[in-house]
Order: sequence, then structure tokens, then C-alpha cells
Amino acid sequence: MLIKDWIGFFFPRQVTVSHREKLFSVLGAFAAIIVVALVSHHFLEPEHLPFLAASMGASTVLVLAAPHSPFSQPWPLIGGHFLAALIGITCAKIVPDLYIAAALAVSLTVLAMFYLRCIHPPGGGTALLVVIGGSKITELGYLFALTPVLLNSALLLVVALLVNRLIPGRHYPYNLSLPTTQTARDTNKDKLGFSHQDLLDALHDIDGYIDVTGEDLERIYALATEHAQARSNAEKEKASPAA
Repeated sequence: MLIKDWIGFFFPRQVTVSHREKLFSVLGAFAAIIVVALVSHHFLEPEHLPFLAASMGASTVLVLAAPHSPFSQPWPLIGGHFLAALIGITCAKIVPDLYIAAALAVSLTVLAMFYLRCIHPPGGGTALLVVIGGSKITELGYLFALTPVLLNSALLLVVALLVNRLIPGRHYPYNLSLPTTQTARDTNKDKLGFSHQDLLDALHDIDGYIDVTGEDLERIYALATEHAQARSNAEKEKASPAA
């Protein structure tokens, strides 16, 4: 294997993001953790119980650096963490073996998030934290699911809504900001050459979780078609004087 192949293997290409977007994501993440930590610290008396769930750091990366991802939307953020905490507490209480309890907590959280449509990867960290976090967490029982987990999640959502609205070009929650889907489908149906249902059937055939929606793919394909058409027209205009 060539050196460049090895480099490509370990450092795969990612979505192109402008320096401005990166800077806004960094500043937004800083603001989010500051607000969540300060408010939670004020209300939760940290000398008696944890005031900040560590998995909120991972959630901050999602909602501020990838706000258009399905993983980052409000219900996955709130539901994913809250369900994970409930499942983790239950496993910690009824399963005496630490390793089995940890494995069950994470796997059952994944199952619940699939069926309740709230897949949020940091939720796995919340489920695991509850099981292996020690007596200080387990003694709190289901109270831990409310404070700090639910409180942290709600605060993070509020900050994400505010910060992402202030950043030009961002729409959060993403699905609520999409144009009317039926109008978009009617407009692009002939241009795309396939229906929305065809796209959903194709996604179903892949049989794996794709971190985009059918609407996302329609818009991407339509925009790519427009760019291709614009490029083709520009090339024709350049060639026409020579002709």
C-alpha cells in the first residue's frame, strides 16, 4: 500500500467546513459548557451530587459543530440522554455484575433509541456513566436522570437554540427549518428523475443508519445538478466565441 493510501486510511476526508464555521463552533461550544456548568452548579449543590454529566461534552460537539445532523436534534438530545440514564440506573440496581450491567445498559440504550427515534451517541456514555460512576451516582437512583442529566440536556438545548440562531447559515432545529417537503418534491421530481419514495426505498435497502434524511439527499442531489448545469453552461459560453 502506498504512503498516500495509508495517510488517507488514517486521516479520511471530512465534510468541507469554512474557517468561519469552525470558529463559531468553537466559541459556541465554549459558551454552552460555561452556561450548563454554571447554572447546574447553582441549582444542584455539587457537594452533595454531581452537577455535570461528562457525556454533555460529546453532545456539545454534536449540537454546535454538527447542528444539522439528525443526531443533534432536540428530541435525540433530550430523549437520548434521559432514556440512557433511566436504563443505566435500572441495570445498576438489578444486575449485580458490573461488567454485565455496563454492557446491558449501553446495548439496551441503543435498542431504545432506535425504536423511539432518538439516537444520540453520547447517550451511550450517559448509560455507562451511571453504571460505573460509583456509589455517589447509584445512591441517587432515578434522581440522577432528572438532575443532572435532564437539567443538563435542557440547558444545552436552550444554548444550542440561541447560539445556532445567531450563526449565519445555520438552522436549528434543522428539520423544522426545511421548506415544505411536498413543494420541494413537486419542484424537483422531474429534475431528480426519481420520487421521494424511491429514495426512501433505497435507504431502506442499505439496511444501516445513514446520518442524513431523505430530504437532505434530495436537496444535495438537486443542488449538485444545478451546479453541474451551471458549470456546463459556463463551459459552453467560453467555447462559443472560439466557435
